[in-house]
Amino acid sequence: MDAPTIASLLTVGGNSAATWLVCEVFWRTANVAPATKDRFGPIVAVGFGVGLAILAALTLGLARGDLLQAALTGVVAGAAAVGLHDIVATKAGAGG
Repeated sequence: MDAPTIASLLTVGGNSAATWLVCEVFWRTANVAPATKDRFGPIVAVGFGVGLAILAALTLGLARGDLLQAALTGVVAGAAAVGLHDIVATKAGAGG
């Protein structure tokens, strides 16, 4: 397995894993009610996914047109991170 790189944030798999980790840190730090997390979790995950992808694209110096592709990758990765969280929470017995 290769070491993670900035470019891996521009893949759905790499971005969703990073987004999931960032969201976990965010929600545990914020210590919000579970209902709030359930309500706003998906939009927060998509926001972090888009932000991470655009930040990676800017760091790599990609062209302006590539920023839109990075944002779209971030949307899909954020949605995947929500699904990943739901699967892990359910398997761990913490969710419905």
